Amino acid sequence: MESDKQLTQVIGRIGLGDRHAFKKLYDATAPRLLSILRRMVHDHQQSEDLLQEVYIKVWHQAGSYRADKSSPLTWMGSIARYTAIDFIRKQERQPTTVAESVVTEVAAPKTSPTNIEQQHLSNCIQLLSSDQRNAIIAAYLGGYTHSELSHRYNSPLGTIKSWIRRGLRSLKECLSI
Repeated sequence: MESDKQLTQVIGRIGLGDRHAFKKLYDATAPRLLSILRRMVHDHQQSEDLLQEVYIKVWHQAGSYRADKSSPLTWMGSIARYTAIDFIRKQERQPTTVAESVVTEVAAPKTSPTNIEQQHLSNCIQLLSSDQRNAIIAAYLGGYTHSELSHRYNSPLGTIKSWIRRGLRSLKECLSI
């Protein structure tokens, strides 16, 4: 992986229209950005399509990148995240739709858990209030910000943050049993 200084220089060259620098940036960063998109969108093909959109945005915005504001990967990760959020919004994915698939998504960690562990996780998620469950799922799997959830649920921002904080605490306690 390139250092932040090297990536900053590469982005600067891209801002000047250097296609070789663009290829170098793509080769160095595409796997990381693709993983961000896959976690948010949950569809391999769609994630690859969105990755192309991300790099088009990087190409067009490279001239406005400011190294004093964020690292190159943070900047590019933000572009990827917001691209995925825009896609999700366009699909009009509702938190309840996400909630239906959460047991499959959350209960399928990288290691292969037993059916008992999967059932335990599913039970813990179901123990949350519907507000907590939907807010957590929309925030962590749907990519919604707290402000967006506040608007979506027509609830104060502090309430949304409380639902998420208390829900996560309850999940942690339930899973530690």
